[in-house]
Amino acid sequence: MEEVADSTLPEGYKIAWTGQAFQEKRTGRASAFAFSLAIVMVFLILAALYERWLLPFAVVLAVPFAVAGALSFVALRGLENDIYFQIGLVVLIGLAAKNAILIVEFAQQAFLQGKSRSRPRCMPRACASGRSS
Repeated sequence: MEEVADSTLPEGYKIAWTGQAFQEKRTGRASAFAFSLAIVMVFLILAALYERWLLPFAVVLAVPFAVAGALSFVALRGLENDIYFQIGLVVLIGLAAKNAILIVEFAQQAFLQGKSRSRPRCMPRACASGRSS
């Protein structure tokens, strides 16, 4: 819009943004900074929760898959990256993180109980017949 206005408007004329468009132009790349800061904070909180540095990586690595899916869908549909999409993206990040936290929590509890395998163990008779218990 600004490029078209610069090339077509006579000398001395300018355009000005108001309302939501003005706010979005003023903030610029602040949303990318806020998202990255949020991911760092989530990682630090999860590191404190699990008292380990490696377990939160499983949670933090699950979030980019959800975000990439949402961004690719919006790009395929040709929709805009407006404030409503960004709010939905924050909600999606929260839901993806919650699911990943639950999975990591159950896996950690199972590991601490001594269940190092996720597949069922075979009894000698059941293995001979091809069935598992």
